[in-house]
Amino acid sequence: MSHRRSPLRLSLAWLALGATLLAFSQGRWAVPLFAFLGPVFLLRYVRTVRPRWALAGFVIAHTAAWEVAYLDTVPLPTIAHIGLFTGLSLILGLVFLVDRWATGRSRGFLPALVLPCGWVLFEFLSGLASPNGTWGSIAYSFSGELSLAQIVSVTGWTGLTFLVGWFATTVNGLWEHGATAWREAAAFVAVLAGVLVFGGLRLALAPATTQTLRAAAIVAPGTFQTEHIDELWRYTRGFELDASGVELAQARIAESLEEHLVLVEREARAGADLVVWAEANFSLTETEEARWLERAREVAREHSIYLGMGATIFRPETHERTKNTLVLLGPDGEIEWRFLKATRVPGSGNVRGDGVLPRLDTDHGRWSAAICFDLDFPRLIRQAGRMDADLVLAPSNDWTEVREMHLRMHIMRAIEQGFTLFRPTKDGISAAADPYGRVLARLDTEISPEKVMVVSLPVEGVATVYSRIGDVFSWLCAALFMGLVLRKLATIRSAAAGKL
Repeated sequence: MSHRRSPLRLSLAWLALGATLLAFSQGRWAVPLFAFLGPVFLLRYVRTVRPRWALAGFVIAHTAAWEVAYLDTVPLPTIAHIGLFTGLSLILGLVFLVDRWATGRSRGFLPALVLPCGWVLFEFLSGLASPNGTWGSIAYSFSGELSLAQIVSVTGWTGLTFLVGWFATTVNGLWEHGATAWREAAAFVAVLAGVLVFGGLRLALAPATTQTLRAAAIVAPGTFQTEHIDELWRYTRGFELDASGVELAQARIAESLEEHLVLVEREARAGADLVVWAEANFSLTETEEARWLERAREVAREHSIYLGMGATIFRPETHERTKNTLVLLGPDGEIEWRFLKATRVPGSGNVRGDGVLPRLDTDHGRWSAAICFDLDFPRLIRQAGRMDADLVLAPSNDWTEVREMHLRMHIMRAIEQGFTLFRPTKDGISAAADPYGRVLARLDTEISPEKVMVVSLPVEGVATVYSRIGDVFSWLCAALFMGLVLRKLATIRSAAAGKL
């Protein structure tokens, strides 16, 4: 039979409730329970009103929910991000409509997988095609639920999306058919229990750490942003300045470098093996680049430490795009790598690197690196898993509204690929997490005046299934979704032929 319609007021109530729960389930306000419940009521609405009203209502409600969830997190004009959210909501709404169509006269285990598989397909293709990577995925709501989140070490982030969608169809099946839908519900409960048992065992049986290093994350000294900022801004961007203005700007760059190096030396004397600056911690032009590297190499060599420096290098003479770079110096003062950020945040001005993550074998394991937005692209970061990286340096630069959600995204990459994450962050949350997503240290510059985070980092990575097989789970979901749609079409045609 087809889905029974409900009184319009009741259906609209389900829509409003679902949108409200969804608004506080992801983005800035990630409540994991709401992430499971919100889609239940959105699906109830879609299944109980006419199709054209189902799609229109879903798109409006889902767009509004995302506007709340991602308030002030998208660096686009208002009309642009409303258009973006509306377009994505329309595509996801069509997936919900396909579920309505596929389950209208069908019951059983397979029809219940249409929505979860379609939702995975939506998020997977969005992550591949969107310039924003995997922003917007409901999966990130569960980064802190470690027993549940361990499944991404097998499936990637879309495994969590699948569970959310399947929960929605399971509850709606019980809602519509009562106890007669117990087999479908039992299948979901069994899989969810298996996921939780797997995650619990993975955490409980994680081997004890045998090798660590002392690491320090340095956030930009505050005076850098307050003294001679106008001259510095004009100088680095190639605007006209008189001789005194140029002198002030160059002096400020030199002072900022020394401020950083004073902190580096302090942490080195305290026993740090590795010191890393946050993304864009230090700004300069190509004119000062040689002097910067010379002084930094002296300090690294003198204290025999690894020194990673996040910097923005402006090119005012040619007006070319900036270089957003992470330079790593070894204990001998030699340059181990000069990594350019592989991605570009929409609207930013950095040149893209070649997209190849660096690799360095040390006495403290194998290291790699990515910069901030790079970690929002799972296929890019899979390089770290495939090279068996033990430690990934991830200097970042956030702002107030994104600091929590962006950290959750980066922690999920550590679980997927099995590396220790070291994330010095300017204007956000500096953090370190082990290969299981357990946070080892955290420094929020919004609430703490401290500019240095010190942590003992485990430097033994963990091989994961996902790092080896990649997006097989997502592709299987895509294939199953298409197969179920074709199966439904064949059933309809067969029924029509039988009536002739």
